[in-house]
Amino acid sequence: MLFGGDEHFQEVKIEFPFGLPGFEVFTHFKISALHDYEPFCVLQSEEEPAISMLIIEVKFLAIQDKIVIPDKELRKVNIHDEKDALVFLILKVNHKSHELTANTRAPLVINLETKKGFQAILEDATLPLEYSLAKGLN
Repeated sequence: MLFGGDEHFQEVKIEFPFGLPGFEVFTHFKISALHDYEPFCVLQSEEEPAISMLIIEVKFLAIQDKIVIPDKELRKVNIHDEKDALVFLILKVNHKSHELTANTRAPLVINLETKKGFQAILEDATLPLEYSLAKGLN
């Protein structure tokens, strides 16, 4: 269930206290559902609206069980139980294959209760930097 059970949310404001890599000065974002293009969402900076990214919740991907966020990382936003975390992946188009891909090594982790998040950088070299959604949607 998305953000407290409201699977048809319009948008949710999220604070990234540490910013995001490359965008450290921006800490306030919103996640907006793309209802006509489920399960995709858009992450957009509230301070600089031109900064926006297409994202997908990891639960929609076949690789979801391999993406493990260490407890030490979860504690950055006061998450003590994985079920209190919502995990998204940032998407991009691979310009060679023209496929939509997800970076599985840098998930966005959000505390469902506090609406605070961070971008984890995972050390697991078996996780692809460009996971093809064409091959791995649930």
